[in-house]
Amino acid sequence: MRAGQVGADRGAADGRITAWAWRTVPPPEQGERTDRQYRRDLDLHQAYQRTLADQNIWQPFMLATGFFGQVFRVLGGEIGTA
Repeated sequence: MRAGQVGADRGAADGRITAWAWRTVPPPEQGERTDRQYRRDLDLHQAYQRTLADQNIWQPFMLATGFFGQVFRVLGGEIGTA
């Protein structure tokens, strides 16, 4: 994710940043992409808009942390795979 796609909420009265959120971004332009490439990029854009846009930036990282924690526990033999 490019830095330009992350926004800061300066909600505190003293101007401090109180939350970071993924910004809504415009859809890609077709440019020189083939139709197939453009449809794929539109699908990715829609997935981004649906799952990340306007969400607090920490949420996806916390989900990933929990998921990878479980993977490491399985690989380390702490928990079973059944």
